[in-house]
Amino acid sequence: MRLAPTKRGIALAVLLAFSACSPTTQPPTGSASASPSPAQPAVKRGGTVTLAFSVDPNHFDPHRGTTAQNFVSLVYDGLTQFKTGPDVPPGTHIIEPALAERWDISPDGKTYTFFLRKGVKFHDVAPINGREMTADDVAFSFGRMLAVDAENIKRDLFNVITKVDVVDPYTVRLTLSQSFAPLLANLGTVFAAIVPKSELNFKTVALGTGPFVLKDVQRQAKYVYAKNPSYWKAGADGKPLPYLDGYTQVIIPDEGTRTSALRSGQLDFTDLLVDNLAQELIKSNPTLVDEKFPGNFSVMTRINVKEKPLDDVRVRQAISLALDRQAIANALGGGVGIVNGPIPTALTDWALPVSEMPNFKQDVAKAKQLLTDAGYANGIKLTAVLLRSPQNRTIMLEAMQQQLKAVGIDLQLQFVESADLSKRRVDRNYQLLGDNLTPSAEPDTYTYVEYHSKSSGNVGNYNDPALDLLLDKARATADPVQRKQALRDVQLKLAELQFIITTGDPYYHSLFQPYVKGFRFSFVNQRIPIKYIWLDK
Repeated sequence: MRLAPTKRGIALAVLLAFSACSPTTQPPTGSASASPSPAQPAVKRGGTVTLAFSVDPNHFDPHRGTTAQNFVSLVYDGLTQFKTGPDVPPGTHIIEPALAERWDISPDGKTYTFFLRKGVKFHDVAPINGREMTADDVAFSFGRMLAVDAENIKRDLFNVITKVDVVDPYTVRLTLSQSFAPLLANLGTVFAAIVPKSELNFKTVALGTGPFVLKDVQRQAKYVYAKNPSYWKAGADGKPLPYLDGYTQVIIPDEGTRTSALRSGQLDFTDLLVDNLAQELIKSNPTLVDEKFPGNFSVMTRINVKEKPLDDVRVRQAISLALDRQAIANALGGGVGIVNGPIPTALTDWALPVSEMPNFKQDVAKAKQLLTDAGYANGIKLTAVLLRSPQNRTIMLEAMQQQLKAVGIDLQLQFVESADLSKRRVDRNYQLLGDNLTPSAEPDTYTYVEYHSKSSGNVGNYNDPALDLLLDKARATADPVQRKQALRDVQLKLAELQFIITTGDPYYHSLFQPYVKGFRFSFVNQRIPIKYIWLDK
């Protein structure tokens, strides 16, 4: 075995640009282990904080669906994790050991052997009652991740895994069908959470090894968490993290209301704010701590190509050409925003500039001609379904609604509840669907998982053999330079097909009260680093 670096990935551009795992970073081909944390200032223990989110989760199962991650990311751990903390700026993507203290990778990249930390305990909650986490729990969790299930829309983050072997209580071996560059990054997402082997219904129960225990649930109102006194990771003072006694997440759908709550001191920090609201808040509350960075949620409109007339590529291209994406991005950002292609622009090492892609520059005359050629000279009527919160989908679709009128497309907006939208997504029961993605460091998340004909994350019935070949090649290519070229080809093909209308992202601000120490926002799969927070008051 050859030795690999301890950390998979490199910290790249920060604040002004997000990046994926760097093209200069190759998949590790040996072993990895933890390194000491950098020195931090003296900390104070105790106290609680309150933060707000805009959306209530449908359920808590990390392996089923995408709305739970904000609410269970600190309840669970994975085998790997993205480094977070006060010394890690937004946009930094460094993989480090978590429940696996190290790993070996075979020279051909097809066998990963993970060596688990000993003595890690699940939360002391019935019926698990604080028992030790072992390889059997890991194998059980992978069984859930790989299950063929309509709700398991993130299965393709892991579908190259063909076999999971329990070598001994503290060793697990994964066999892959091919070398797979994104694996360690994908294992650091909430969707790879390790759950206890049990008959628990994880949609209603959240129980893991993470730094916080979910204690109280009041749907549509608040979620209360207490510290896990047996957490495996130590803080700067040598004692187990977290520093806080607990925290509360309250549900406040309206962005303006969240801003007011932060201004009045009801919140210690809040979900991200777009630029204009943040600037207003900073002016009236100059003591708030602020950090600004571009988003990589990729606010977009899904198209169901089984629905006429959207099965015609000319219609999809006409929709794309009718749009002024910069205006939409600016609306999303409250005045300034970033236009996205299939891979968000913030992932600077992988994203192809939109100026190089077809069908992205507004051309109303060409859009009208394409509709005429497709037999719709008199226009068409379409319906987009969306949630009222988060508000980014409404902003995007209302802007599209106005712009599409110029080419004869009447876009109607249908607001639905979260459970209904999730069912429509799973059932592929919609024409257009307003959405955004869970931020990722991996371009594979934005490409293969969303578009491959065999991907469980493909909820728009996309099936293009030429695209599948390009996606397969990009996924299997380990060399960074060759992978970047393969992903360029993928993005050009997606720009031609226009299966999903990507628009843009705002610049976001992370704002918190001045007594909140040790906090720095992380976009990586919503693992907000609350375990490092301490209060200087």
